[in-house]
Amino acid sequence: MIKTEQSIGLKQIANASQRYGSDQNFVIAGGGNTSFKTDEYIWVKASGVALETITETGFVCLNRQKLAAISHAELSTNATEREAQVKAMLELCIEGDKTKRPSVETSLHDLLKYNFVVHTHPTLINGLLCAQNSQTIIKQLFGNEVLYIPYTDPGFVLFKVVETEVLNYESVHKKSPEVIFLENHGIFVAGDTIAQIDAIYDTVMGKLNDAVKPPITFEHGSTKTIEHQGYFGNKVLKLRTSPLITDYTTNAESWQNVSIPFTPDNIVYCKSAYIFTSKGTDTPEQLAQLAEIARNFEKEKGYAAKIIGIQGVGLLAIEESEKGADIVLDVFEDMIKISRISTHFGGPRFMTKAQIAFIDNWEVENYRRKMAKNL
Repeated sequence: MIKTEQSIGLKQIANASQRYGSDQNFVIAGGGNTSFKTDEYIWVKASGVALETITETGFVCLNRQKLAAISHAELSTNATEREAQVKAMLELCIEGDKTKRPSVETSLHDLLKYNFVVHTHPTLINGLLCAQNSQTIIKQLFGNEVLYIPYTDPGFVLFKVVETEVLNYESVHKKSPEVIFLENHGIFVAGDTIAQIDAIYDTVMGKLNDAVKPPITFEHGSTKTIEHQGYFGNKVLKLRTSPLITDYTTNAESWQNVSIPFTPDNIVYCKSAYIFTSKGTDTPEQLAQLAEIARNFEKEKGYAAKIIGIQGVGLLAIEESEKGADIVLDVFEDMIKISRISTHFGGPRFMTKAQIAFIDNWEVENYRRKMAKNL
């Protein structure tokens, strides 16, 4: 492929990335990733770069021949060492600018034999993928034309699981799958044109909308900054309310339905444990009590609280900036929507303690968490 054609393809994936990334039905904060490939190279979204604002310079170019060798590498059985080895090997595959890190899912993108891949975390789709009956419903709706991957820790292990399933699919269908559903994670859609990808997303979203009976609509809530008179130091506090949030903060029982993360993104942006209390934000005394609860939480968990569910009121985000607080609220509100949608498919299925621990301690996600502050 000549250089001009590469430039056109890169521009097309950048434009598609911005379009999907700016739609909160598909992407919240820095979630998701995209790619464009030729026979020799793949351009994949750099880790920590937001799809909403990405340009052609936000992609990392990698040599596909070198990338393919990662699949056959002998790696450590220790998860931390293994992922560090993969990170180092990915860096050796980079062509040109080496200042950006390629998405950890680069090898997964490379598996699919199509020009373009758009991986997102849509609320509606994750409402199903984070539900007890997700695999059965996916089978009913899409048959054998798609792949369904039970939850697997992200990184090299997930890549190898998907690789096996893709090879099996290709032996039967004589082509790569166009759709891969990742349990408690999101969806990969691939095609040789962006128009094909758009059409596939339209079909998938249409079938899921039809499957949700009665239909669900979410009313927009309101968000306000809470002046806390220094009780929380230099942190920014923002309170969000909506009818849906009220349903899930009614009491401790309703809060249980959003008390554990559903997806890795939930952990990256909101951490893995949250406070629920009847203490409000209306008076200095209540704010002082909330601050004390937050300090005790940090002593117990080893990290600062980012979300407080206030009984009968709403969600309180605690962050270092206005934008950071908005991101935390957006992600946690998305968690609530996922929980509500999951009730149509057998009820919520949370991540396990082991799955949560892997994400909490994974260097890749800690890097993404750090980069998220700059979005």
